[in-house]
Amino acid sequence: MLPGLLALRLTVAPPTPIPLPPDPLELELVWRAPSGCPTQPDLERRLRELLPGDPTGDGVLHVEGDVTVDASGAHLTLASTFRGVTERREITSTSCDELGEATAVWLAVALEPSASARRTDAPPQPSPILVTPPPRDRTEVAPPEPDPTPSVDALADPPRTTSTPAAASPVASTHRPRIPALGLRIAAGLELGALPPPAGAVQLAALLLWRRARLEVHGTYLAPRTRRDASGQGARLQLGAAGVRGCGRLFARAVEFPLCLGAEAGAVRARALGLGDTVTIGPWAAAIASAGVARAWGPVAVHFAVEGLGRLVGTRFLVGDVLASQQFPVSARALLGIELRPSWGPGARK
Repeated sequence: MLPGLLALRLTVAPPTPIPLPPDPLELELVWRAPSGCPTQPDLERRLRELLPGDPTGDGVLHVEGDVTVDASGAHLTLASTFRGVTERREITSTSCDELGEATAVWLAVALEPSASARRTDAPPQPSPILVTPPPRDRTEVAPPEPDPTPSVDALADPPRTTSTPAAASPVASTHRPRIPALGLRIAAGLELGALPPPAGAVQLAALLLWRRARLEVHGTYLAPRTRRDASGQGARLQLGAAGVRGCGRLFARAVEFPLCLGAEAGAVRARALGLGDTVTIGPWAAAIASAGVARAWGPVAVHFAVEGLGRLVGTRFLVGDVLASQQFPVSARALLGIELRPSWGPGARK
């Protein structure tokens, strides 16, 4: 009687909860595949479709995939490192496309486990509660029934997949600083206020991109504009400036909305017209606030921004007694351009 009561007590007592390890917050992906197979931008685009939202974990998941193709099919070796532990998976399929889809699904589940539900026709059923009666004989113990609930790896990995834990990577670190991505933007548009309006503007910017911020160092050139009075006197003016700005990055999937603050400084060059061929150079400095929108397709993004400039230092130009030009206290630019970067960079939905 006493053994039966003890067994019943053990089966009714609630199990001690075991905390699950945190999921990754960021992904570093290196993908190498021959021509005709899905590329890394293809994989990132499919991953953005599978993820239900932004990852909410901690740490960086580093993944390297190498694809080879021979007469027997396509073969993928996938090495992943997270929190100092490296795992290797070898996947064989009849086509590269299936390997790319399997990798995208596995990455989605690794970054956001709830994404696995998007790959099933019906939600997974909860595991039944098993109550084991006390054994009738000490020598007869019923073997435990297998758990019918599929694991996350079973949902993510296709058939013919093997997973072999490897030794801890000595160089992996979950607290290493995020290395910014590099980019380049060239843009053109119109400027109103710094020169007699409207003036053509060309801008070249170097970019440092983090997950939620970017730093831009830019150079701007305003094409020459001519201002004359009724007597033919006047000046031909042009402006060159360099500046820096810091931006916050907001995302709606593959669309980015950079909001920036910064400053620029340079010079205005004026050549007198009608009273000799004299050249005058005056200083220019302004504070900048800008708002933009960028849409990426792989490593190329189309970028549009509106910049507002508050003049800090300006110059009035006189030709004789005639005022040839005076800069507005506030000016504006509208610029459309192309951004180039190794990928859509950190922060965008991957």
